[in-house]
Formats: sequence, C-alpha cells, structure tokens
Amino acid sequence: MQLPLNKPALDAHKQLYPVSCIPMTVELVLKQLGRVAVDFYDLQHQWRNKSNGSFGDFDGRTIEGVTFHARFCQPRDEQFPFNELFNAIEAELRAGRYVIVSLSVAGGWHMHVIYAQEADGDFLAVTKNGFGQTQYLESVKRAITEMRGTDILVYDLP
Repeated sequence: MQLPLNKPALDAHKQLYPVSCIPMTVELVLKQLGRVAVDFYDLQHQWRNKSNGSFGDFDGRTIEGVTFHARFCQPRDEQFPFNELFNAIEAELRAGRYVIVSLSVAGGWHMHVIYAQEADGDFLAVTKNGFGQTQYLESVKRAITEMRGTDILVYDLP
C-alpha cells in the first residue's frame, strides 16, 4: 500500500534551519494533504533552531484543520512495544494518513514521513536533508528495531 506523493510539492520543499526537521516534516505532510501552499514555511520560521523540541510540541495542535498527536513517547529499550508501534503505523497508512517518524542518523536524529508499506511488510519513508535534497529510505522497520524503538507523530482530519 502506498499513499500518493505530490512530487512537485515534495521536491520544492526544504529544511530551512539545521534543527528544524520536526516542523519541516509537519509542513511536508500539510503540503501533501493540500492544506498549505508550496511556499509555506511558517512552522520552521517559528521554530528556527530550537534544539530541545520534540513531537510533544505539536501534540494536540491543530494547523489548517489537521490535529497532530504524539505517540510512543517512551524509552527506547528492550521493553519497547514494537508490535503496537508497527500496527499503529499500518493502521494510519490503511486510513490514508502519512506518519511522521523520528529515525537515528549519523550525528543524531532526523524526521521522516512514512508513505508506504512494501509487500514484505516494511515501510518506506521520505525526508528532505539540509541541502534541500529529497531522500527516500527503505527498511524503516529494521531501522526502528535497531534503534530499540521510536516515537511517531500522527494526525486527525475533520
């Protein structure tokens, strides 16, 4: 199952500040949903280089009619509920909703948008790097398992 990607909006989107990847992915989802214009960067401009932010900053927040919810904000360890997380991501995709996920990258964390599940059950994600390049990621489940869990940001539509 794969959600559509608006390639012109995706390709035009960018991360404006070194640590604005959380609002960058929220804007990316809003653009994929057609809720904001391609040149919308208000969230990143408000956030700038906020280094102590989390998905909690968007938990319960409604932007252009889309209400976001932080989920699985718990320790990343051997007790992490992987099955519940993966089932939640699958349910969101089946409902036609993208999922924002925090993934480990060299030097820290970066946010990605899950948009598909492959036939083998693994997820595909997309993000923008600090140079404006679109990056696609395969094997998201494996990455989450190797990092011993992660949190996600989901949303409701009216």
